[in-house]
Amino acid sequence: ANWSSPLLASKHQVYNWTFTPMWLSHFFNAGRGTAWMRIEVSPSGKWLLLDNDQFAYLVQPGDTFKGSQGKLLDFIKPGDLMRINFNDPVDPSKGVLWQYLAQRVGYLDRSGKLNTTEAYKELLRRARIPSQSVCGLCACCLGQEAIADLDIMQSEEQILFSPHIQQDI
Repeated sequence: ANWSSPLLASKHQVYNWTFTPMWLSHFFNAGRGTAWMRIEVSPSGKWLLLDNDQFAYLVQPGDTFKGSQGKLLDFIKPGDLMRINFNDPVDPSKGVLWQYLAQRVGYLDRSGKLNTTEAYKELLRRARIPSQSVCGLCACCLGQEAIADLDIMQSEEQILFSPHIQQDI
């Protein structure tokens, strides 16, 4: 991202996200290569406002999250980002429209070595779940176990667009 201050940045929407290499992803992301996203950080550093109506919460030490059945979600860790769209972006009390969790799966250390995280192991596990769906999206003629696998499986093939890194020579 291009930071104009510690609390304000902009970035191309397509950079630093992964997409599955299928027609639906290409269709969805076609215009993102030239679209810019405004990023505002709250004074506390806990919240991000992406453009004008998308939010992300930076999970803090001590935070706890429960699923819809009341079960503790212990896989959510400090540093994860909970992306949230509210039904009404100016009144979050009207409920959540949709949300997802973004977790860091790898990073480069100061020497340039790639390090993976615990979240990487889970991503790899999900990528190795074989799909029984003909198209990888639909649950036509599948049993309950295969449908549950579709909910969590990830494609083992991903496309990542990364900005060019300027290096001093």
